[in-house]
Amino acid sequence: MVILGCGSPAISPDLSSANGTVKGTITHQARPVSNATVVLYSMESHVGRHGTLNSKGEFELNEAIPTGTYVVYLHRNGQPLSELPEKYAVETKSDKTVQVVSGENDLKIDLEK
Repeated sequence: MVILGCGSPAISPDLSSANGTVKGTITHQARPVSNATVVLYSMESHVGRHGTLNSKGEFELNEAIPTGTYVVYLHRNGQPLSELPEKYAVETKSDKTVQVVSGENDLKIDLEK
């Protein structure tokens, strides 16, 4: 027996809007940031996706993400990266943002001082 109810749907990301896939590279002072986790997080919708940086600073997010503006932050095993300014370890402090559009996104992210 299946019982269907009415009411508000569960809160979830707006999957009716366009999504984008994201890959790219991250550098700091012209050198690749490596062996860390990169997170793109929307302060507006509270949606986030992560990917792993390889030794060349390349990453690909674990799944598609709704279009919009995302804050970029990074960590290594949950800890800030010693080679980066601390602001890049927390979404509420990072000033680096990227725009995700529908379709494929190949981002070149340069973290500043």
